[in-house]
This record gives sequence, C-alpha cells and structure tokens, in this order.
Amino acid sequence: ANLAITNTYQANVSAFLAHGFTAQESENIVKKAVHIAVTERDRYMEQNPGAKVAVAASIGPYGAYLADGSEYTGAYNLPDATYREFHRQRIALADAAGADCFAFETMPDADEIHALVGLLADEFPESQAWFSFSVKDPHHLADGTPLAELISALNTADQVLALGVNCLAQQLVEPALNHLRSLTEKPLVAYPN
Repeated sequence: ANLAITNTYQANVSAFLAHGFTAQESENIVKKAVHIAVTERDRYMEQNPGAKVAVAASIGPYGAYLADGSEYTGAYNLPDATYREFHRQRIALADAAGADCFAFETMPDADEIHALVGLLADEFPESQAWFSFSVKDPHHLADGTPLAELISALNTADQVLALGVNCLAQQLVEPALNHLRSLTEKPLVAYPN
C-alpha cells in the first residue's frame, strides 16, 4: 500500500470528554492514533528503501459524532462557524502528530464540506485532503445537494487532492464514479461499505 488511513474517523475530543476522559487524555488519543500510523510508516520505509507511503488522517463528519446514522443522511444543519469549531481541534491534533494529508470521509452535507475547505484554506494552508461523499444516489449528496453544484467549488480548491465516495451500496459505486468523472479531472477515490 502507498497510503495508510488512521482509525480516527469518529475520534474527537468532545465525544471522549462525554465518556469521562480528561481533555488531555482525549487529545492524546487522537494524536496517538496518528502517531502509530506515522511510526509504522517510517519503520516500513526504513526497511524498504525507495518506498513512498503517506499517512492520511481520517476525519469523519459531524454526523458520525452524533452517532445516530446521520452521516448517511446529512440530517443535520449547522452554521459554518460551528462546523469549523467542531473539526478544528482534531485536524490540528492530527496535523501535529505528523499526518501527511486528511481523508474527509463519508461527508453527507454540502455546508460541512464547504466549511472544511474554508478551514483548510484559512488555518491549514500547507495541508491537503481528499473528500469522499455519502451519497443518496449517483448524482446527489445524502443531503440532496447535486454533486454538480458541489464539485465546481472543489475543483478550484488546490488543497483538494481527490474526490470520491464511500460507505454506499455496491451498485452505486460505478455510476457515482462515472458521474464524478464527468465533473472533475481530480483523481477519484472509492472504498467499500
């Protein structure tokens, strides 16, 4: 593999605090998850000269924090500032722990995606990410936003490495990728439900 994805999809300080961890313990959990991946990547590359492996910090949507299945529906609506505040700390923790890029995964809400693109540009200008979407059909995000509307903004964002889909029914993968290919020249990503 040329890419390792951390197991931080649902990891966030707010959730850990709610489960009785201290703020320091909560931050350390996120950083440790990324650090483990970075350490193993470095060890592998030492043993395999010339190997190129990157670590992507998995960042799930706000809906994953809610733990009510809304990452598959986009059935939440928050202001831009609230999305940024929710994601800022864990992005900063993963970045400080050595992640090479971010994997914004199972993203169902257009406003949240725009907030993340803005957060990257404003506060993490050296970072890059890919976005994989939670879709209701090959042409729409789970929240109903047409992919054509969303992708035009992402195509102009230099920090966005690739676009794709994840956690969707197998029969939707190829049609969704075909539709995305018609909307972007960026590399495409897909991974299983």
